[in-house]
Amino acid sequence: MSTEAELPSYYQLRDLLQRPELLHPPPVVVPRLAWEGRITLLAAPEKPGKSTLLGQAVAAVAQGHDFLGDPVEQGVTLW
Repeated sequence: MSTEAELPSYYQLRDLLQRPELLHPPPVVVPRLAWEGRITLLAAPEKPGKSTLLGQAVAAVAQGHDFLGDPVEQGVTLW
């Protein structure tokens, strides 16, 4: 079994045809914002609410509440 560190940074079509599980999206942590095992970059000019948005998302995950109308599974967070 291979680890993520051993996975190539790109795949050829034959790889994807032989291993269709590579095309499955990662599990969602926060809908449209965060996925398990992925890094999200949120970029915008100063003061449009990036920290407020992410703070609300973190609070929703910590408490298991909905975020922007979508259910979020409760989990451990670090802010």
